[in-house]
Amino acid sequence: FAVKVAKAIVAILDQRTADGYVFRIDLRLRPDPSSTAIAVSTAAAEQYYESWGQNWERSALIKSRVIAGDERCGTEFLQRLEPFIWRKSLDFYAIQDIHSIKRQIYASKGGREVDVVGHDIKTGRGGIREIEFFAQIQQLIWGGRIPELREPTTLGALTALADNNLVEGSVVSDLTNCYIFLRHLEHRIQMINDEQTQRIPAKHEDAMLVSNFFGYSEFDGFAKDVTRYLTTVETHYAELFEDAPTLTVEGNLVFTGAEHDPETIQNLERLGFENAETVSRLVREWHYGKYRATKSTKSRQILTEIMPNIISAFSKTVQPDRAFIKFDQFLQSLPAGVQIFSIFQRHSELLELVADVMGNAPRMADYLTGSPQRLDYVLEPEFFSPLPDRSNLALELQQTLAREDGFESVLDASRRWTNDMRFRVGIQAMRGDTSLEYAADALTAIAETTINALTRSVGNEFASKFGVIEEGEFAIFANGKLAARELTPSSDLDLVFIYDAPSDAQSTGGERSLPASAYFLRFAQRVISALTVMTAEGRLYDVDLRLRPAGEQGPVASSLNAFDKYHQEDAWLWERLALIRGRVIYAEKQLGQKVERIRRKILGKSVPETQLAETVSEMRSRIHANAPSTDGWDIKRSAGGLMDTEFLLHFHILRIVGKLPDAVGTSTSELIALLREYEGLEEQDIDTIQHAHKLWSTISWLLRLALTDTAVELNKLPLGLERRLLAHT
Repeated sequence: FAVKVAKAIVAILDQRTADGYVFRIDLRLRPDPSSTAIAVSTAAAEQYYESWGQNWERSALIKSRVIAGDERCGTEFLQRLEPFIWRKSLDFYAIQDIHSIKRQIYASKGGREVDVVGHDIKTGRGGIREIEFFAQIQQLIWGGRIPELREPTTLGALTALADNNLVEGSVVSDLTNCYIFLRHLEHRIQMINDEQTQRIPAKHEDAMLVSNFFGYSEFDGFAKDVTRYLTTVETHYAELFEDAPTLTVEGNLVFTGAEHDPETIQNLERLGFENAETVSRLVREWHYGKYRATKSTKSRQILTEIMPNIISAFSKTVQPDRAFIKFDQFLQSLPAGVQIFSIFQRHSELLELVADVMGNAPRMADYLTGSPQRLDYVLEPEFFSPLPDRSNLALELQQTLAREDGFESVLDASRRWTNDMRFRVGIQAMRGDTSLEYAADALTAIAETTINALTRSVGNEFASKFGVIEEGEFAIFANGKLAARELTPSSDLDLVFIYDAPSDAQSTGGERSLPASAYFLRFAQRVISALTVMTAEGRLYDVDLRLRPAGEQGPVASSLNAFDKYHQEDAWLWERLALIRGRVIYAEKQLGQKVERIRRKILGKSVPETQLAETVSEMRSRIHANAPSTDGWDIKRSAGGLMDTEFLLHFHILRIVGKLPDAVGTSTSELIALLREYEGLEEQDIDTIQHAHKLWSTISWLLRLALTDTAVELNKLPLGLERRLLAHT
């Protein structure tokens, strides 16, 4: 019923007839302007103001009064809002919020020219709004303790401030004269075309008509007086900023009220935001408490204070709009805002780092959005330092896991540690603090450290149920980028699990006894699960087992004899190529050395060059047929790309390895060095392979660092990523 009545009133009053409008109705200052409700109950309004009301709404409510309807009901409602409007005491953040609002309306102590033609005398510099805000900002601070300041009219409020010795009488006199002059001018402007506007016409001839209508015979005299009044207001208004720190952004940054501030929109556009109204809308939604992070009054007050820093940080990115929208998604993911906003308040450099990530590295932005607590780690002193060496990494993770109680806690802790370390390396690489070669090796070290630690933890947990096989040994053999120490931020782990034990061995000391084959099969499956399972702390890695003996048809864990026999008798030639980049990354007792001897023996077997060339060519054709290159950034499968470069490198290695049996490394640099020892290849060809591999690997690494999906169109890359690609290539 109330909504219908409200709509009827609006329909009657706010309609245009032949004689013009009766009145223009503005509903943007109703409780919760983000809602579509045209009328709200007293209880709903109270709840809104108590829970999410903002200081600029307190400012607007200073002028509120009942003009129609049930006067008793309206009066009681305003009385119930008095504790919200007129606080007996203001905490630190409330005062900061009020001062932040006023500071973000850019002020200057005169001395600058005002272009009278086209100037908005209400919202522009030195306008009516600055006079109103001059009074209201001080009413909000002092009105809770000095009831005489609760004056709804602007001129009455100015007089009350002077009477209570809060503002000098001469200042009140100046502002009163300016207010009367500007209000009279506003009326003349609106009377000309019956328009709701406060802007002096932009065309000089139209502005002259306003000047004449206002009683001036010459436009120059009019312009001189308007400028004088505007400058006077601007000068007194700027006095409120005397003790406030300098804003990081010059110009208006006003996100209060229910509409876009025109000068703020212009300022955002000047700063590089293409869709400034979207930015303004998002910020106002934050202040309305739309997200959990901005529900509390304290979080919104801190947010108001740091808003200039936020705008400044994102304006410095190469794509401010993209970065800002990503930051909005980040805020949506936060369970609370006070802690994060306080960190940004104390560490502006962290805010700039977050802006860089949000704008130029979507993958890392998603990672940060999913784990905002990772920002705490960024503040630690060692975050931007190189990682410890492998032995100290292992010690650090071992100490971390030792503090956990229970295997599930170990899984969570391993994910926190590993993902923190990977994030640290990614940020350093993104900032250019380290080379990509170092970053790839660091990610490999992190992965190996985690695999070793979790394998030992799984072993302890597994032994309690199934005991141990005293004569048994277990090893993990890595292939691909992990073996080559060239992991990218999105690489999976190519693993082969190998064990060695007597065929009739049984486990002892546990709740159940298992034969060796079943024991190590289950153990390998537990290790895989520890690496891949999703927990509350996320996941670690994807594991690829397709390079195990017999591929997807083979057992998850192979005995040493089966591994040897398969590669000696049944393996395809392409599987021998894969062994070139293979090494043991975890081993018990002597099993690692045994596996390496088998690897060298297999690689040392001679292969007719013609057969090798045919096999490599056939493999290449099959891969390109089954998984063709999809776009310009698919540098792995593109003709002449990374895959072809590695095929060429491995082809030559397999050709000559039998003649150089004592030097079979796994990294690309080791393999290139091996090629240079062989006299049958031209240096120019080796250089081509080396340079091509470095180029493709660099591009691939940066794409995988920044993007969640590398299948992106050539012209759709973030500009910051484009610049990094150019810088590294």
